[in-house]
Amino acid sequence: MPKLTKKQKAELAAQKAEELRLAKEAEIKRLEDQRVKILALKKVLVEEKATRQAEEAARFKDEAVKQQEVQKEFSAKLLSVEQSIKADNDWESYLDCSELPDPENLSDLNSFVTMQKEEVDPESMDLDHVIRTCHQNERVVDRIQASMGKLMEEANLGPRLHKLKNTSRDLHDISVKMIDRITLTMVRNGEDLTDKNGIFQTDAGIGKIRFGAWIRYPDEKKQKNSDVGDIEFENIGIIISKIPMGLRIERTGIRVMHLNFDCLPPAALKNQAYVPIGGMFYIQRLAIPEEADRPRGWVRRNLDTITKDLNFLKYPKNGKDSGMLDLYVTIKLPDDLFIDTDKPKIGWYDHVAKEWKFDGIREKESVYHSESKCLTMKIWRMEPFAIVNPRALDFPYKTWSLTQSAEEKGSVDLVLSGSRFEAKLRVSAQGVTLISPKIAQFENVVASPGNLLLKLQECGINLLPTDDDADFCRKPLKLKELETKAHAELASVAGLMNLRASKYNGSQGEGTVLVKIREVGYRPKLNVKLEAAAGEDEGEEKSAEEIAKEKSVAERKELMAILTGETPEDKKLKEIDDDIEGWKTVCSTQGKWIAIDANRFNLRNKIYEPAEGCMSHLMLKDAALEVFPNTKDESEVPVLLQKNVERLLNLVRVLVFH
Repeated sequence: MPKLTKKQKAELAAQKAEELRLAKEAEIKRLEDQRVKILALKKVLVEEKATRQAEEAARFKDEAVKQQEVQKEFSAKLLSVEQSIKADNDWESYLDCSELPDPENLSDLNSFVTMQKEEVDPESMDLDHVIRTCHQNERVVDRIQASMGKLMEEANLGPRLHKLKNTSRDLHDISVKMIDRITLTMVRNGEDLTDKNGIFQTDAGIGKIRFGAWIRYPDEKKQKNSDVGDIEFENIGIIISKIPMGLRIERTGIRVMHLNFDCLPPAALKNQAYVPIGGMFYIQRLAIPEEADRPRGWVRRNLDTITKDLNFLKYPKNGKDSGMLDLYVTIKLPDDLFIDTDKPKIGWYDHVAKEWKFDGIREKESVYHSESKCLTMKIWRMEPFAIVNPRALDFPYKTWSLTQSAEEKGSVDLVLSGSRFEAKLRVSAQGVTLISPKIAQFENVVASPGNLLLKLQECGINLLPTDDDADFCRKPLKLKELETKAHAELASVAGLMNLRASKYNGSQGEGTVLVKIREVGYRPKLNVKLEAAAGEDEGEEKSAEEIAKEKSVAERKELMAILTGETPEDKKLKEIDDDIEGWKTVCSTQGKWIAIDANRFNLRNKIYEPAEGCMSHLMLKDAALEVFPNTKDESEVPVLLQKNVERLLNLVRVLVFH
């Protein structure tokens, strides 16, 4: 390359300076043109908003009347159907002649609680009567639970629900006190009840109420008497084996129980990271009075050692693990308890520290046998144990969907994807059925949403999240009124439209709900790009009007991105989530439903504009019909199906826990 002269260098520098000047002027002109266009767009947006608000005001006035008529008609139909069902249930209850109280009648419940307190004589040794009475209490609690489920379905968490909960606790307390009283009576009379080997043993159980007691007064003169072998409570499916020498040679009493409820105060569960499932398993060492002297036919006891109250001894005495006091406990667990691991977490509640603790169990030697439903624990503590699950094990949900059932006509399937499994609940006019995971005791069982989910919660599947759980999981709550109204609207299109989670719902604040929606009969469009390419090869050309329209849309999209501060990452996220497999996004905010256009909303600034050709509406069904006009407007979800879907959504709360 020849060396440039001074003149050539000067000319080249001048040329570059001119190019920079022209580029700068062009950029200034471009930015000025862009500013003018953005100002014009702002003006257009203001005009569009004013026009839309005016149209909304007029339209909402008519829609409000329509909405009231729809709700009135729905309420009348629902009342008629439920009155008919109630009449049938009342007649069945009348024919049943049940001695159990009606949980809807609080006066009946209070009377029953009062009678149960005096049902068993404090000095009674009739264990079967005690267990039958406890079982009767649980039957009443089951009825109360059904009533609680109905209140929870309607998001009615007021005084009546708290009253029913307190009544359930009262009945549980009565059962525990009755068992404690008969245990104390056995302890006081244990010496007189022992056999020739110095052992008294008894057990009894009905359903999920099981009790066993073992008392031994060793004969110090007979060393072979120290070998007590295994303690088998055959009637209740509990075995204690490999008894340590310390328990063989001492005066000993052991109580074992399984109660299908925990006796923990409500405050104990509020901030805990774990929750018990399947009730509590009690393995407790009893304080046994000294053996009486029997000189010349008389019975002489030391009054200072007579057991006045039921006392439990610490095991080990110093509360420390010596490695020498282990014993094995095998427990037959309830058949409906859902455990998906051979190493369930076992803990005991420390009432002093107010937390679950997990020492006292040898985890490596403890195992659950799924075929026999037996749990074998190697323990060095005697405490009330429980199998515990992490509090937020089955929620928040990874995703959810509510779709028309392919297996059963007139039903919809709610699928909740959690960390362990995909829970599938089938909703029909009759109630709700658990489809998966498979639990034999729930197969083909149709129940009310609240009753079913409360039963599942007891069995170890928790699909009943609360506001406290939301705080624990750090999930932002939605406004309560918005959430319950959104559930009713989603239920109104269940079966007509398929619904699923929107990944952006949680980030949009307490006053906005985002849901994906698609028509039931959707068929994917195949080879759209190939067809377009084939059309171009055949020489088809777009008209000038089509080209101008596309250019205008693209320009507005670009200006809107600048105006709303949309980042490339925002744009990328929208493109991923928008219109995949025919799904559209609908938004509920400020009391209206909008079918959103992905090109005309901004997640960061919470700007939502209707899709092209669509308007906002008071009811979800009207907004959905604009996006999917092929769905028949006269289509209607059966009254009981719609109500059952609404009740189920009120319980599982997918709009918060996703």
